[in-house]
Amino acid sequence: MKEIISARDEYVESVKTYIKNKLPLWKTMPYLVLCNQGVSGFSDNAVHSFRGYFPLFGSKHRDLFVDCDSGELCVFSYGDEKYIIIPANKVMNITIDDLERTENYYFPVSNLDALDTGGKHYDNQYWRYTVAKKYHITPIYQRHENSKFKLEYRY
Repeated sequence: MKEIISARDEYVESVKTYIKNKLPLWKTMPYLVLCNQGVSGFSDNAVHSFRGYFPLFGSKHRDLFVDCDSGELCVFSYGDEKYIIIPANKVMNITIDDLERTENYYFPVSNLDALDTGGKHYDNQYWRYTVAKKYHITPIYQRHENSKFKLEYRY
C-alpha cells in the first residue's frame, strides 16, 4: 500500500508542478479571454477568467480552475462564492489527456496576434474597457489587493 500512496503523491506533485510551470501563460489568460469575448459569442465561464481563475480541461472537469496569479489548482464553491485550493484526491482525477488537451487548445493562442477576431476586435471596445476596469484586467494578470475573490486554503 505504501507504494501506491507514494505513486499517488508523486503523480499529484508532478501535475501541480506542470501547471505551475505554465504560470507565465496563465497570467495572460484573463486578458486574452476578455479580448476574445464577443468575437464569436460570449462564454459563460468568462467571468471566472475575469476574476483571475481560468477554467481547465473543457466540460469534463467544469469545476477545476487554475489561479492565474499563483498557478494553484482550485475549485469554485458556488454556495459561498469562493475559490478553494483542491485536495490531492481531486488532482488525481486529472489525466495526461486532460493536460495535453489544455495545452494544445489554449496555449497556442497565448498572444493577441494569434486570435482570430474576424476583423471584429474593436466591436465591443467600450464593454471590454468597463470589464477590464471592474476586474483590474491587464495584459499580465496580478490579483488586485481589493479583490473579493481571493484563493482560500481549506482542507
